Amino acid sequence: MIIINSHTNEPYFNIATEEYIFHKFAEDILYLYVNSDSVVCGKHQNTMAEVDYLFAIKNNIPIIRRISGGGTVFHDLGNLNYCFINTEKERATVDFVKPTKPIIEVLNKMGIEAKLYGKSDIRVGELKISGNAQHIWKNKRMHHGTLLIDTDLKKLSSSITKDDENFTSKAVKSNRANTINIKELNPELTISKIRQEIIEYVFNEYSDVRIYELNSQDIAEIEKLVETKYKKWEWNFAYSPKYKQKIELNEGYLILEIKEGIVVNIEQNTLNQSFNKALIGKRNTEIYQVIDNYYR
Repeated sequence: MIIINSHTNEPYFNIATEEYIFHKFAEDILYLYVNSDSVVCGKHQNTMAEVDYLFAIKNNIPIIRRISGGGTVFHDLGNLNYCFINTEKERATVDFVKPTKPIIEVLNKMGIEAKLYGKSDIRVGELKISGNAQHIWKNKRMHHGTLLIDTDLKKLSSSITKDDENFTSKAVKSNRANTINIKELNPELTISKIRQEIIEYVFNEYSDVRIYELNSQDIAEIEKLVETKYKKWEWNFAYSPKYKQKIELNEGYLILEIKEGIVVNIEQNTLNQSFNKALIGKRNTEIYQVIDNYYR
């Protein structure tokens, strides 16, 4: 198994690295990284419905779509992300038990009574400390998850919307849960301590373990992937399934039909009809600016 430790907190780079190493290496991999403030959405989600877009923009929080399914998560410097990539002899299947076992056993060893809850959460009692998701391609499985160690839970709550009824679509919705930081359970547990325990676990449990440092060619390929995919509106926002969005304003409301991230129709408009001309053809990320201009 290869262990790769990220040396950057750049979220676009780290999310792109997961895809790059997934396709680059034939060996099993553990990738560990910490991101600065960011919101990471599942591949089949509507990012505009999952994230408080205006809060994210105001606070310079990137919104990034990943290649795995599952729900939306918040990353910051208090959150450790782990990614296991495994190659099976036959076609890989979804399996949340095997990849979460190392994390749960490490936490148990450190006095945190963590258990796999439902399909993909790791919880202590009823409180969530880790969300997990997977991407399957042929005989390969990517499993990645978060570990809330000292995350800003207030910013987490503000960044992610809670069952927004103003959006209607077939997109995958997140399952919300009450969360807790590991540091609240044991103040002595830090990201560096838990990271080191995970690495030591892997060295003890797996054969032929080695540390790998991304070289200049790796970094160049990852940065190319960042620029051509992970920073693109087309991936992060237009990839969402078609949907309808209701926007309520002081004197009325709009119901917009949005396809591939573009406003294609205004189903209902109780406001000034000039909105129709101004909104048709706009990107979903431009809607609020059009409305703001209307009220100036």
